[in-house]
Amino acid sequence: GMSIGPAAGGVLAVKLGYNWLFWVDGLTCLAAGLFLTVATRKGSSADLSVSTSSADLGSVVHPPHRNRSYLLFLLATFLMGVGYIQWFNAVPVFLKGEWNFDERYIGLLLACNSLLILLLEMPLIHLTEQKELGRFSVLLGLALIGASFLPFLLPCRLVWGFAAVFLYTMGAIFFLPYNNAGPVNMSPPGRRGEYMAWYWMCWSLTGILAPAFALAFADRFGFAALWIVLLLLTSVSWLLSWRSGSPVAK
Repeated sequence: GMSIGPAAGGVLAVKLGYNWLFWVDGLTCLAAGLFLTVATRKGSSADLSVSTSSADLGSVVHPPHRNRSYLLFLLATFLMGVGYIQWFNAVPVFLKGEWNFDERYIGLLLACNSLLILLLEMPLIHLTEQKELGRFSVLLGLALIGASFLPFLLPCRLVWGFAAVFLYTMGAIFFLPYNNAGPVNMSPPGRRGEYMAWYWMCWSLTGILAPAFALAFADRFGFAALWIVLLLLTSVSWLLSWRSGSPVAK
């Protein structure tokens, strides 16, 4: 879906207009909801209650806001997320407004991202787990995400667009699975839900602040300055991850 959607959306927008794109988008979402309703009608809900033993309660030592290592992890995640989320906000605006790509090419680039993830993520993560290269994977992923903005500093070429997508996608493949596992690896059993909540609140804050910041910054200082700032933010995230020694990076 993530591979077909951007490419199909780009073709629909160019050939039939955005009106049809929104109709198709809305109808497919309604169809998904209807299918989910029908498919789960006969299912029985499992008992998901969890008992907390005294041993678990004894392991509850640090809430998230008092765990310095976890707060550094969240800061690193936030800084990386500011850059990561621009691929769905500032980058399409740049490709359309500055490089004059039409929606078909933008959709094709985003579709390549999802297709690469579909083909490569599980084998590569399995390999890094087998070789115990989790820390290396995190740092490599951050470096690649930061480097993915550099092709946008070059003259407009479709090949640079594909190069940027490849760097970004490989960075996401190496970094995000271990980053997602961070709250589980760093939390005591009795506070796992709290740690997960803080993690997703961090991503929500990124989603609220990053798009407005990036587009306002680009409007005032230009996209070239924005790409450099995002590279710097990702570099700070890399340094925090390198120095923290948190379980997510091992």
